Amino acid sequence: MKSVVLCIAIVIMVCGLSAQTLRTSLGQDFWIAFPPTEHGNTASATVFISADATTNAVVASRDRSGRPHSDVITIPAGSVRAVDFDILDYELRAYAFAGSLNGDCEQVMPQHVHITTDADVAVYAVVRDDRTSDAWLVLPTQSLGTEYRVMSYPSEYANQLFQLKKYPSQFVVVATEDNTEIEIDLNTNSSRVAAGKHRSVVMNQGDSYLLQADVSSSKPNDDLTGTRIRATKPIVVLGGHYRAQVPVLGDMASRDMLVEQMQSVDVWGKYYVVPPLKPPTKSKQSDPNDVVMVRVLTCLDSTTITVEGIATSTIPRAGGIWDLPLGKGRVIHATQPIMVAILDRTANRNTMNVNYSGDPSLIIVPPVEQYLASYRTVNIEPIVAGRPLYDQHQITVFAPLSNTRIRVDGAAVPALTRIGTSDFGYAHLDVSSGTHRSASAINPSTGSSEGFGILIYGYGPAESYGYTGGMAFEKLYQPTVWLRALDTSGAAGDKTSLVVVVDSISQRESLKLLDVHELTSSISYNSTIWVPAPEIVSSWSRQDAEHALLNFTYQFDSLSAGDTVAVLPGRMVLGSTTKDSLFLGTVRWLNSVGNPMSVAYRIKGAELTLTDVCDKNGLRLFDPLSTTGTAPTVRYYDLMGREIRERPTGPCLEVQSDTRGIRSARLLLKE
Repeated sequence: MKSVVLCIAIVIMVCGLSAQTLRTSLGQDFWIAFPPTEHGNTASATVFISADATTNAVVASRDRSGRPHSDVITIPAGSVRAVDFDILDYELRAYAFAGSLNGDCEQVMPQHVHITTDADVAVYAVVRDDRTSDAWLVLPTQSLGTEYRVMSYPSEYANQLFQLKKYPSQFVVVATEDNTEIEIDLNTNSSRVAAGKHRSVVMNQGDSYLLQADVSSSKPNDDLTGTRIRATKPIVVLGGHYRAQVPVLGDMASRDMLVEQMQSVDVWGKYYVVPPLKPPTKSKQSDPNDVVMVRVLTCLDSTTITVEGIATSTIPRAGGIWDLPLGKGRVIHATQPIMVAILDRTANRNTMNVNYSGDPSLIIVPPVEQYLASYRTVNIEPIVAGRPLYDQHQITVFAPLSNTRIRVDGAAVPALTRIGTSDFGYAHLDVSSGTHRSASAINPSTGSSEGFGILIYGYGPAESYGYTGGMAFEKLYQPTVWLRALDTSGAAGDKTSLVVVVDSISQRESLKLLDVHELTSSISYNSTIWVPAPEIVSSWSRQDAEHALLNFTYQFDSLSAGDTVAVLPGRMVLGSTTKDSLFLGTVRWLNSVGNPMSVAYRIKGAELTLTDVCDKNGLRLFDPLSTTGTAPTVRYYDLMGREIRERPTGPCLEVQSDTRGIRSARLLLKE
């Protein structure tokens, strides 16, 4: 266990040193859509923009009728600006909206908000209505990916005061570029719109797409968690719920919208510290099972998860989940990358009155491998009817117990409370709404700042919000593939093949995580020694006077050391030299939908050797490619192939040659 902690600590310090060069939640380009929730009379949708330095922001948008809008605003240094949007024009409508059969479900819709700025900013968004709201950290375009798994929660079919209510699990996709091809594989057998697991859709820049679970008396709890989404270009994915009860214990309970922007699977980690949330000041536990939940989601088959104080469990399939009570905090370790989320609990049960504060919210927990050393965060505060919506705002920091240098708004964080028997701890801080600066001071013994995690959340009467305060979005556990060309040799005229194999692979399971299924490359060879067979000659191109490139493609379901990725048939020919190197060119990796993927690779070369050439003392007798003529040279060889200095009187071979090659050869008999 100590070696694991040491490894984590090293990763944290590296992240702290290089945070300014990492992909993070700060950026200058953001795409937003607003998922639906249940409606009353106070619906609103708001975007918050926070800046360290004074910057201008262009807030461009397109409403549901396709009309474009654009405004330029200024965000003063160290402040936050709120931009409101008409929920009727910008929210994606649920299938229950105004009696509509399907609403906007599984239709390509135009609604979006696009924010661009002159300098790095942090962006947050919130959707709210009467007693239902949630907020999320908006990720910049530079931190987006092309493959995701959805985090959500079970749907509900509830009978409330003789009225049947449907609360579906849901997610939203937003395209950031034109002609984005998207493949969706549901974790259920159907959706609200259609049966079947698979969906294919093509979207242009700014288009949004809502998918909701089917909810009925026969399917009351379908859950879209684990749904796989792949795209040919970077996309936004918002996972969540129309209005969830957490945990699901009975029909009479307060519910809240869930929404969080998903992280692409290539930035998921294997190590997580999950601190407990500070409960609302006015709260009540009505049932022993009425607790805050931790949800673990896998992206690869056979992922083994170990949780502090709980026996190890193996999740057999990709997209599988494990729900745990949060209790006093958890330290989670997985053999393969996972996503971890906190689901805050329902505040009011068995009553229609709002007696207690808080309600469900969805918070994605940052992995230890993606901690940063500093954050600027915002505790949001929508104003409804002239008054604040939330009356309690929290920041929770969590880090190794050795990190005693964390400060929030310049004040030292209290001593961390240990989580179980681990070397990690947490601290809760009561804060006001608005912007806050959290940072880890430089450790004088190392000269660097250590990383830590941070969560932002808050409560009001039957209301809550929550999101991660930020993280790095570096691609973790990237595989490295070593490719090797095999040595090839033969005499002129021999049939031979150029062969390329996989020499070794590190982080092999990450190839599955990245959904890599194809590689393309080329091999450089001496075209005077070897020529391709007619069936592959079309893949040939000249490189220089004596060398050519031959392209090849290899498609695979899985890749292992020892696999042959290219067999290129051809023939040996009489060349300008007897030996030359074989080189592999740039390797391009593609996923199953043709999107380029980032896979590190190394290449080992080989040699191409022409055997059985005529030579003398190691020197070739002629160069068949020479274009300059010389006087013919006459040589004689006995019938054993040995050169004879003087013309013999018995049978021999007379060869006349120059630098262009053999001009004549004849067998001489005894005169």
